[in-house]
Amino acid sequence: MIAIIVIVLLAVSQFSANIYTPSMPSMEHLLHTTTSDIQFSLSIYYLAFGASQFVYGPLSDSYGRRRVILAGLWIYLIGTLLIILEPSSKTLLVGRFIQGLGIGSGMVVGRSVLCDVYRGEALRKISNLLSIIVVLVPIISPLCGAFFERYYSWVTTFEFLFFICLMSLIFTFVTLPETNQHPSGRIQPLRVMRSFWQALRQVEFTRYSLSGGIIFSIVAVMYVSLPFLLVHLLKLSPFALSVVLIIGIFFCIGGSVISSILIRFMRVEQLYRLGFLCLFTGLFVGTFFYTAGYGPTLFRLLGPIFIMLVGTGIIFPNAMADALAAPGIDTGIASAIFSGFQMLSAGIASGVMSSFNTGSALPLIIVSAGILIMTLLSYYLPTILKVTD
Repeated sequence: MIAIIVIVLLAVSQFSANIYTPSMPSMEHLLHTTTSDIQFSLSIYYLAFGASQFVYGPLSDSYGRRRVILAGLWIYLIGTLLIILEPSSKTLLVGRFIQGLGIGSGMVVGRSVLCDVYRGEALRKISNLLSIIVVLVPIISPLCGAFFERYYSWVTTFEFLFFICLMSLIFTFVTLPETNQHPSGRIQPLRVMRSFWQALRQVEFTRYSLSGGIIFSIVAVMYVSLPFLLVHLLKLSPFALSVVLIIGIFFCIGGSVISSILIRFMRVEQLYRLGFLCLFTGLFVGTFFYTAGYGPTLFRLLGPIFIMLVGTGIIFPNAMADALAAPGIDTGIASAIFSGFQMLSAGIASGVMSSFNTGSALPLIIVSAGILIMTLLSYYLPTILKVTD
């Protein structure tokens, strides 16, 4: 039951991230705003989401998991209601920021709940399972968004988000027990800062948290760039766009499935190398298609992205499991840092992506290359520095 609750909480955050992507091109015209503003509504959600992780983690260690999750869901409902009642470009940005602040509790505290209940290999298995199940949500959400866009409006999408969050709040209130058996009852800022610093000083924890967090940006960049890129270059409909996003998520799931199978026969380090190989291959193929001057087609645009998503699906769940299993770190602190890096990286990468012209694949290649370089540095550099010391 606890795993189901965590899945529900993470599902709400996933729904919120990408359900309205099929409506993004039309929202640009209906709200009389720019492409960058609509894209930034996704970036600001990720940024608020990421920043909130560093608050919710320590709060859940001090006051318990249950009440912190419930408080975050209430905040999310307020932000969603703001968008519904006053739909405009400004309230969209403010509401998305509040949504990110609120739903951040579900991810960081949800992972802490899992760490309270599971250990060792069981935690790794549940992390892989959770990664697969949660990634399934973006398969459903673009279809829901395309349906609302086709028959109702983009505002209906946020009315739907309000409903599922309200149901999640009721379900959590009724069924979630308190899994933190030793809350301190008060928060000490200096102690929290010291805990964060001590955690970040651990080389293995830092490398897995950074690399896992940064690699997630590949998914965020896909959500920001593809809706406008495919509509502008290939004139896809909202439904066709949702199908493309779904296929991309399947490739990411495929990477997680490959990881869960190969972990029986390969060392974890070999899995990371396989993931990096997929990322390099996708980037190389995409660069080749662009520089060779081939015209844009679905295969040439999406093939390289899908290969990179396989690599992301291999690396991310293993990095999450390795980071959260680091010894000597409070689970709330560990989960806060990992989730914070994940969402802040997604927010920064998608924000950078939104500043480029969406009429060409070149910005996507450049940003993807930057993400890959940063992931490699975060994974290997801490170990190299440790050896040098």
